[in-house]
Amino acid sequence: MRRLLAGAGFTGVEIDPIQAPMWFRAGPDDAYTFALGLLGWMLEGVDEDHRTRALAALRATVTAHSTADGVVYRSAAWLIRAQRA
Repeated sequence: MRRLLAGAGFTGVEIDPIQAPMWFRAGPDDAYTFALGLLGWMLEGVDEDHRTRALAALRATVTAHSTADGVVYRSAAWLIRAQRA
């Protein structure tokens, strides 16, 4: 990433990792509905067998990530700061 930004004319590149929980609603049913609302378009044109398996996998993962605080996934990103030279 540093080489890419330097090649584009950036200096003073700082890259910091960030990790935080990603909350997906209070319970598995809400998380399932929320995820379908965001990403359900990805199932358009998929045959019924694949759609059924995808929805079952979604249900399984939101259930597996259900905690006392709601449905929570680990998440990570990079915070990248740089100045244009």
